Amino acid sequence: MRNEKLYFMIHSLDIVRGGMTRAALERAKLLRSYYDDIIFLTFDFNPDYDAVIEKMISSNLWEKHMNHFNVYDFFMQAHSGKSVFFDIEEMSNDSYRREEVFDRFGRLRQIRFIDKSSNQLCKDYYLSPSGSCFFQREFDAKTGKTLHCKLLNHNGREKVFRKVNEYRVYFVQSLIKQDEQVVLVSDGRFTDRILFAVNDPKVAKVAVLHSHHLQAPYFYGSYVVPRNESLIKHLNKLDALITLTERQAEDIRMRFGRVQTIYSIGHPVPTVRYKKHDISRDPYTAVIVARYEGVKQITHAIKAFKKVVKKVPNARLEIWGFGSEENNYRRLIKKLNLEQHVFVKGFANEPELVFRKAAFSLVTSKSEAFAMVILESMSVGTPVISYACDYGPVDIIEHGKNGILVPPNDVKELAKAMIDLFENKQKREALSAEALNILKKYARDEIAKKWVHVFSEALTQKDQRIFLRNMSAKLTSFIFLRDEQTLLIEGVLHLPQDDAALLQQHLHLSLLLRRSLPLLDHYFSLQYTINGDNTIRFSGKLTNFHQLEPGKWDFYLSAACLNDSQFVKLEGIYNSSCESITYRINKLKFKLYVCDSFIRMKVLRSSYKRRVKVQAYRNWMAGYLKQKVKTVFKGGIV
Repeated sequence: MRNEKLYFMIHSLDIVRGGMTRAALERAKLLRSYYDDIIFLTFDFNPDYDAVIEKMISSNLWEKHMNHFNVYDFFMQAHSGKSVFFDIEEMSNDSYRREEVFDRFGRLRQIRFIDKSSNQLCKDYYLSPSGSCFFQREFDAKTGKTLHCKLLNHNGREKVFRKVNEYRVYFVQSLIKQDEQVVLVSDGRFTDRILFAVNDPKVAKVAVLHSHHLQAPYFYGSYVVPRNESLIKHLNKLDALITLTERQAEDIRMRFGRVQTIYSIGHPVPTVRYKKHDISRDPYTAVIVARYEGVKQITHAIKAFKKVVKKVPNARLEIWGFGSEENNYRRLIKKLNLEQHVFVKGFANEPELVFRKAAFSLVTSKSEAFAMVILESMSVGTPVISYACDYGPVDIIEHGKNGILVPPNDVKELAKAMIDLFENKQKREALSAEALNILKKYARDEIAKKWVHVFSEALTQKDQRIFLRNMSAKLTSFIFLRDEQTLLIEGVLHLPQDDAALLQQHLHLSLLLRRSLPLLDHYFSLQYTINGDNTIRFSGKLTNFHQLEPGKWDFYLSAACLNDSQFVKLEGIYNSSCESITYRINKLKFKLYVCDSFIRMKVLRSSYKRRVKVQAYRNWMAGYLKQKVKTVFKGGIV
């Protein structure tokens, strides 16, 4: 068994939960052979967590090597047996609304006062089963900002926190105080703030990205999802960031800096509990297992099924899950007269049984970082029809071999694919046989070893964190060899700090050409030497840039060392003669602008295929923006 302690931070735990919670629980079960004790830390208030854990044990979601601590239960235990407690200040019913939370035994456990005019939480009291208040929070009635949080600790003394995050960090640091080596894992963006604020040299900080980091339309240059902005901004504070696919890891490296602390680990295949002959497969049933949320686009499957039943009258679709969109699904099913064909079934306690009885399953999401349901389905030989969205579906499914990929948002093609599989038993069986090979690719033992390796690397990395600051770079030579169609560059990078040992061993330097609109990056390798005077001499030969798309491309030096990276804008020596020259390489036509503060290449013409792709992007974006404008004018939410 390994010596370090593992702490998995997650907002809450319950039986009915989505893929992120299931993935964290599955990871804990996966690592039972390597760690005696894996601890889950939660930060919601639930006075019945003991009952929740009991239900999870009975549902095979929780095992004996897993432990759980909740921030409020921890504070309550620290106050247990003390005679000192906070008084509860009653507030006027005219201005404030009182809300109460009881545990399953009917005992009052929380009192909340809400300002009626602003609907903001003003005061919050937490009570033990005996009714004594051990923790209270107070907020500004207008802004909702924290005024203070007060805890009665084990000495009966009052401890004051100025921010909510402070007492959450205090909770974590109290738990890890006696540990020698700690790996602290943030599984959701809610807990990232806690992870970043824990300052203890024995703690390796790890974050797991369970979703797509970009907004629609999910292109390389799309905006970052707001909840992911802080994570991306503070990559250099992590000892490891885990994505679920290598393509997502590489996209993050290319756009935000080629740090060496990003790893990819897919989900393991689930443990198969039932034998094949225990459940008979229905050749006319398709299933969806997903959260009932807009990003899952389950309405696409319902609309497609209207076309399916015209060709396959016996076809039926079962929709398993939970979420806010359930009533919308029921209304759409009724509107399309599909009540005898499409069924909203609710949460699937045993997804394996759902997949085993189906002819195939469906994934219609806008985006998926991985899509654990694809593994769950394929692991029992149920092929998947999925939109070809980034990242998981296109990484896991080999079109026509172990599943079917459909162009994103193409309801007609989705319907055709379903009709084809319903009608073609031989094709279904061939896909089913190939789907079972996923058991080898995502074998549990191999995935477990990857996690152990990353945790080990993170523990090493925590002792060699580096922060690159205030770097500057200048180009000293810039030559275009027309006959050889080659661009030669030389320059120098100035380093303000003295981290020569780490830089010598771990520095990665490359040339980056970045176009802003629409965003696109191209990297070129460089040769470089580190000098004793905190400078780095670099040189490069650019020969493969003839496929650059039209637009303005700025020159940067991409410097990365371990956990940190910087894009350093290259400076030059102004040369007016460059601006009057138009360079040509086959169909590529461009101009170079070498100035004191920047170096830029303006591509005037590119190859035909590239121009078609750029135009397609512009057409799509124009349509997308028009739809946003329509939504705003209709009073909708963008």
